[in-house]
Amino acid sequence: MSVENSSLLHQRFAELDSDEMTQLPLKTYVEQIIDTTDKFFTDYPGYHAIFMQVQGKVPEVEEIEVAADTQLIQDLHQKLNVKRF
Repeated sequence: MSVENSSLLHQRFAELDSDEMTQLPLKTYVEQIIDTTDKFFTDYPGYHAIFMQVQGKVPEVEEIEVAADTQLIQDLHQKLNVKRF
């Protein structure tokens, strides 16, 4: 994942951190997360096509992906803790 695309995906998830979003039922909130991810892959189809070809084959890409995944997981965990379903 390029750093730029990683940042764009992270930004999209950050948009889910609003007072309005935290008032949604868990099911709706999770659907928004899924829709956000799907829209990212729709908006950047080359990301998915290229990344899937090099995933696990290029150490630099793997490091970027692991770092991005870790950050996204931490952010989601924090958001869900704040929401306290």
